[in-house]
Amino acid sequence: MDETATHDLQAPEHAIRDFSRFYTRRMGLLEPGFLDSRFTLTQARVLYELATRDDLCASTIAQDLGLDPGYLSRILSRFRQDGLLEAFPSKSDGRRSILRLTEAGRSAYARLDRASQAQAGELVGTLGISNRRQLIRALSEARMLIDPADRRPVDFREFAVGDLGWIAHRQGLSLSRRIRL
Repeated sequence: MDETATHDLQAPEHAIRDFSRFYTRRMGLLEPGFLDSRFTLTQARVLYELATRDDLCASTIAQDLGLDPGYLSRILSRFRQDGLLEAFPSKSDGRRSILRLTEAGRSAYARLDRASQAQAGELVGTLGISNRRQLIRALSEARMLIDPADRRPVDFREFAVGDLGWIAHRQGLSLSRRIRL
């Protein structure tokens, strides 16, 4: 294999590492207080899991995030000491505890969530609509290329008031775009 071909094969690794360095710097992910909070990035991610999922136990969080159980245990202990977390015995397995955020924990998460949303909005705020769409497609495509098994499930629900009108509207827009071509 010639030198050019070898360089081309290594380009994705270099591009990913370069983007990772850019992104961690741009988003301040290595700063001591994530989003100017008292939490580290890992602690903030654990708060996110607790705030957005029901009936979690520590082993599920450790497995899903790839965290060392001892490290997670220290994070959860600190959350309990700070009044952010409560633990309840599992009804199905007495050896496990179900973890839930307290009101203070939900409030701490809400502040982080608002700050994260604002930071992301600031990052893309100067992009036009077409560039935003291109960014969303590129991020989605990169995720699927790197981990095709990480597809999010699709949830179907019953129709709600206004859904059929919205579908007809979108179909009309799609049809009008095709006719102009």
